[in-house]
Order: sequence, then C-alpha cells, then structure tokens
Amino acid sequence: MEILKNFKIKINKANVLKYLGYKNPEDVSSAVEADVDAQIEVAQGLLEPALIYEEYPIKVDEDRQKVYISEDKAWDSRFVSTYMKGCDTMIVLVSTIGPKLPEEINKAFAQGDYLRAMALDAIADNAIDNINKQFWVKLVNRVKKESKGITGMLSPGHSDWSLEQQKLLFELLDASAIGVSLTDSCLMMPIKSTSGIYGIGKEIPISKSSHNCDMCPIKGCFMREVG
Repeated sequence: MEILKNFKIKINKANVLKYLGYKNPEDVSSAVEADVDAQIEVAQGLLEPALIYEEYPIKVDEDRQKVYISEDKAWDSRFVSTYMKGCDTMIVLVSTIGPKLPEEINKAFAQGDYLRAMALDAIADNAIDNINKQFWVKLVNRVKKESKGITGMLSPGHSDWSLEQQKLLFELLDASAIGVSLTDSCLMMPIKSTSGIYGIGKEIPISKSSHNCDMCPIKGCFMREVG
C-alpha cells in the first residue's frame, strides 16, 4: 500500500468556468472572472492532496459477471467484468483534497455567499480531477515500460456497479491513512474525495484518458471529452 502526497495542483480556470456553466469564455463577465481568480488563490492554500493505492491480482469471470480479488471478495457487476476483460491486476485507489476546502465551501453556502461557494466547489472538483490525472500519468508511464495496457478509472456507483461496493473497496485500502472515511450510506468524507479502480493487463490497450468518456453512460455531460 502506497501513499502519495507530492502533487502540484494547477487549477485550470477554463475548466472551473465550465463547471460553473460558462462554455464560452466570451460569456464570462469581468466580475465573475475576478472572483474566480480570487477563489483559486484562496483554494490553493487550503488544498491537502493525498492518494492511497494498492495493486491486486484479479480473475475476471464474465459469465458470472464478477471480478474476483480473492475467493470471497469480488466486484459484482456486468459492466466492471466486461470492462476488466483482459486484465490480470487491478489498482484500487482513494484520493482526496483534504477537509479544509470543503469546510470553506460549506461556510460560504451557510453565509449565503453563493457565487463564492460555487466557485470554490468548482475549484475543488478541478483539484481532485488534477490529482487523479497526475496519478494516471504515473500509471501509464509504468505500464508502457512493462508493455501492458490500462483501462480508464471506474468507480462504485458507475453503471450497474453498486455504490454498496464502496465497502469492499475500503476493506482493500486503509483510506483512514489519508483521512478519508466511509459513511453508513457509502459516501466518502471529506466530501471531495474519490475512489476507483484501474485494470492492467498485456491483452488490453492503454485507454486514451484517465476517464474513458466512451464508456460513460452520461452522454450529455458538459465535460465530455471529444475525439
């Protein structure tokens, strides 16, 4: 089990504005842009990025729609078993930006400062995405040297993969080591945390992105990557 904390988070203002609903930069007022710039500066001082991961051997059983980690532990999902076909190992991960920025977001909402809260929330989403993409690059560089391929990241709650299987994921990783816990309803705390898996194997290509938009069921997503 390895913990990574040395992330250099670069907030993409264009993506933050997309999260806020501005698809065209020309639609952004100078006041909104100035506020976003200010909140990016605030957020940078509140970020505590961390990621924990472990690699496990797996056995994919498409007929039973399961991905076995051991005899008594398996992901139970048609989507996951199909997506992991050709993989022989799996990376399990949890990542977070820490509690400080989510607390600041909640404070801004409670004070009725909605523009600031929404800007900070968009920045937080961009930051956690930044962490995951940096980790993705690390994995891609590794599998290239090993002449292997890697899938995009899948998370519990995706397609027919039950959110309840967060419990198994947290059995496989001691996420408390980076300050992340799981509620009874299988939500992670701090709220701006993510969990997921990547499949690795010699029989698959390298996915074109850390999140494979082609496999995502949310066809109308405004952040969908093209090409």
